[in-house]
Amino acid sequence: MPNFRFCNPQRIFRSRGLSPPEAIFALGVVAATHFKEQLADDLILEHYYRSARDSHITIEGERLSSLQAAARYVTQELHGPREGESQFIDVIVKQAGGSEVGNAIFGDMETALRFHKRDYEADIFRHGTCIKLLRQRVELGFEDDTTDSLRVSLTFFAKDGVKTWPQNCYFYYASLCSQTGIDYLDSAKKGIQCSDCTPFLRKRILYEVALNMFSLGITHLSLDDQEREWWRQGARYLRDTAGAVEEALQHYSPDSAETKIMAIFFRKN
Repeated sequence: MPNFRFCNPQRIFRSRGLSPPEAIFALGVVAATHFKEQLADDLILEHYYRSARDSHITIEGERLSSLQAAARYVTQELHGPREGESQFIDVIVKQAGGSEVGNAIFGDMETALRFHKRDYEADIFRHGTCIKLLRQRVELGFEDDTTDSLRVSLTFFAKDGVKTWPQNCYFYYASLCSQTGIDYLDSAKKGIQCSDCTPFLRKRILYEVALNMFSLGITHLSLDDQEREWWRQGARYLRDTAGAVEEALQHYSPDSAETKIMAIFFRKN
């Protein structure tokens, strides 16, 4: 996914005299509360029997129900694609075509999970598809209110997921994907310690830690001159990046995209 976290919004907002992100996230709370009200059981029931129950999608020659497709996607989010298997979400998006069609398919898939009381998987599905939509907009160069609201939504979904599912790993990982800052290293530690942390999520967490350390260093160096404490902190973060990258590299093949990205900002002498 594109990296839209190469700054620390909390520090930048406050250094410019603007509202702290807590005020921004308050808007997210209002939006999410409204969203959850829309997920009342009677509305889920109505959507399921009106559309989701009979909705099917064909993936690489296999015809799947909305529930089967959603469950397959969540499995990839937690365990990664099997060898030779395509990224499930990319296949769905390509087949769906227009955004309205895609939104309808995603809505049916999430509804199917919630109808069957698989709310943890439904929350993972919602977060993952939100990332996909944001990735598409960034790649197409759309920097507008919709893109900004998706960024705020991702951060809120991650925070809400940690609060709702504190014993599960995924949303600790999700919090690393949506924000940066030294506090998020605590999310990495908690995620890795969860009993359901899969090898795939562990390596993704370590990769995000490396990106976060690097972005913290760059941000601090860019905001102050070298006589200031923030600059010195930035230099320390960049030094710490080396250890974070070395640990993450142990879990990735030399030809992986992640290895190539990490090689950009860390090379052994």
